[in-house]
Amino acid sequence: MGIQACATPDVVQAVGSDINGTKIFTAAQTTGDNPEATLYRSVIAKYAPDTDISGYAYVGYQGVLGLVRATQSLEGSDTSPAAVSTAIRGAKDVVLPAGDGLTFTCDGSASPQMKAVCGKGSVVATLQDGKLVDAQIVGGQ
Repeated sequence: MGIQACATPDVVQAVGSDINGTKIFTAAQTTGDNPEATLYRSVIAKYAPDTDISGYAYVGYQGVLGLVRATQSLEGSDTSPAAVSTAIRGAKDVVLPAGDGLTFTCDGSASPQMKAVCGKGSVVATLQDGKLVDAQIVGGQ
């Protein structure tokens, strides 16, 4: 088992084929033909073409696009902190960018002990020849 950092090209090159078959736990699936992965790659290709998509670039992407998606209900020019907070808390089952089908809801129900947690799922994929394959969602909403 490993985390996203184990799937970066420098780690794969250093370890070699011994890393094949490793299960990687992550919040994103940036390879494959899933529409979210395709969108992620096209955005990175356009705006940051030298960025390695197998690393942690997805974290910033998820944060920004996730915020945009969660605040779709904002109306007019009211972008006050209260209006933004209300929009985020009211957003239900928002598609997590590059999340391979994961969604998030920020109403405090994902983890009642930690109200700021908005999702409880992960993507688990198998590392094979430097690529994450056979991704599956575990523990989602």
